[in-house]
Amino acid sequence: MKIKPLNLLLLVAFVISSGQSLLAQQKVYKLWYNQPAPELSITSMDSLNKASFIEATPVDPAWENWSLPIGNGYLGASIFGRTVTE
Repeated sequence: MKIKPLNLLLLVAFVISSGQSLLAQQKVYKLWYNQPAPELSITSMDSLNKASFIEATPVDPAWENWSLPIGNGYLGASIFGRTVTE
Protein backbone atom coordinates (compact mmCIF):
# COMPACT_ATOMS: atom_id res chain seq x y z
CA MET A 1 0.00 0.00 0.00
CA LYS A 2 2.80 2.43 0.70
CA ILE A 3 4.31 1.80 -2.72
CA LYS A 4 1.36 3.27 -4.65
CA PRO A 5 1.49 6.76 -3.06
CA LEU A 6 5.26 6.83 -3.54
CA ASN A 7 4.89 5.93 -7.24
CA LEU A 8 2.24 8.62 -7.63
CA LEU A 9 4.49 11.19 -5.97
CA LEU A 10 7.41 10.27 -8.23
CA LEU A 11 5.20 10.44 -11.30
CA VAL A 12 3.91 13.90 -10.37
CA ALA A 13 7.45 15.13 -9.67
CA PHE A 14 8.66 13.78 -13.02
CA VAL A 15 5.81 15.42 -14.95
CA ILE A 16 6.39 18.79 -13.28
CA SER A 17 10.14 18.71 -13.86
CA SER A 18 9.83 17.64 -17.51
CA GLY A 19 7.22 20.32 -18.20
CA GLN A 20 9.50 23.05 -16.88
CA SER A 21 12.42 21.87 -19.00
CA LEU A 22 10.26 21.88 -22.14
CA LEU A 23 9.19 25.46 -21.51
CA ALA A 24 12.79 26.54 -20.99
CA GLN A 25 13.89 25.02 -24.33
CA GLN A 26 11.52 27.01 -26.55
CA LYS A 27 13.32 29.34 -28.94
CA VAL A 28 12.06 32.63 -30.32
CA TYR A 29 12.71 33.10 -34.03
CA LYS A 30 12.67 36.60 -35.47
CA LEU A 31 13.20 37.74 -39.05
CA TRP A 32 14.76 41.20 -39.20
CA TYR A 33 15.92 43.21 -42.19
CA ASN A 34 18.37 46.12 -41.82
CA GLN A 35 17.09 47.98 -44.86
CA PRO A 36 13.68 48.37 -46.50
CA ALA A 37 12.73 46.41 -49.58
CA PRO A 38 13.93 47.99 -52.84
CA GLU A 39 11.33 49.93 -54.79
CA LEU A 40 12.05 48.74 -58.30
CA SER A 41 9.57 49.49 -61.00
CA ILE A 42 7.38 46.69 -62.24
CA THR A 43 8.98 46.78 -65.68
CA SER A 44 12.50 46.22 -64.33
CA MET A 45 11.32 43.25 -62.28
CA ASP A 46 9.41 41.81 -65.22
CA SER A 47 12.47 42.18 -67.44
CA LEU A 48 14.24 39.73 -65.14
CA ASN A 49 11.53 37.16 -65.89
CA LYS A 50 11.70 37.84 -69.66
CA ALA A 51 15.46 37.33 -69.63
CA SER A 52 15.03 33.92 -68.03
CA PHE A 53 12.56 32.88 -70.76
CA ILE A 54 14.87 34.07 -73.56
CA GLU A 55 17.88 32.23 -72.15
CA ALA A 56 15.76 29.11 -71.53
CA THR A 57 17.20 28.55 -68.07
CA PRO A 58 15.24 26.69 -65.41
CA VAL A 59 16.06 29.43 -62.89
CA ASP A 60 13.53 32.17 -62.20
CA PRO A 61 15.43 35.26 -60.98
CA ALA A 62 12.29 36.87 -59.59
CA TRP A 63 11.65 33.84 -57.41
CA GLU A 64 15.20 33.86 -56.09
CA ASN A 65 15.34 37.61 -55.49
CA TRP A 66 11.86 38.80 -54.57
CA SER A 67 10.10 36.03 -52.67
CA LEU A 68 10.06 35.40 -48.93
CA PRO A 69 10.19 31.66 -48.18
CA ILE A 70 8.20 30.43 -45.21
CA GLY A 71 8.12 26.91 -43.83
CA ASN A 72 10.38 24.13 -44.97
CA GLY A 73 10.28 20.80 -46.74
CA TYR A 74 6.91 19.75 -48.09
CA LEU A 75 5.06 22.44 -46.12
CA GLY A 76 6.89 25.40 -47.59
CA ALA A 77 5.64 28.38 -49.53
CA SER A 78 7.02 31.52 -51.13
CA ILE A 79 5.30 34.85 -50.64
CA PHE A 80 5.66 37.31 -53.51
CA GLY A 81 5.05 40.99 -53.06
CA ARG A 82 6.19 44.32 -54.36
CA THR A 83 6.39 47.45 -52.29
CA VAL A 84 5.57 49.54 -55.35
CA THR A 85 2.14 47.99 -55.93
CA GLU A 86 1.04 47.21 -52.38
